[in-house]
Amino acid sequence: MLEAIQKQIGSVLNIFRLVSNTPTALNGLTALQDALGKGELTPATRERIALTMADSNGCNEGTEIVFPRIDRLAA
Repeated sequence: MLEAIQKQIGSVLNIFRLVSNTPTALNGLTALQDALGKGELTPATRERIALTMADSNGCNEGTEIVFPRIDRLAA
């Protein structure tokens, strides 16, 4: 499943690696991510929110992954 996450978002965040020790937890996390992705917000808006949250939480990993994705979505 981590390979699918890698393919989908271009990287595997540590949170996915952490919960991958328990397949049920990983399935739940990916189901939550999929459900949130089906909302009314544009992909660019969702990425901006993710970047803001990662930055406000001091998550360098998240900002390094999300920032390039915003550029791709804006193009």
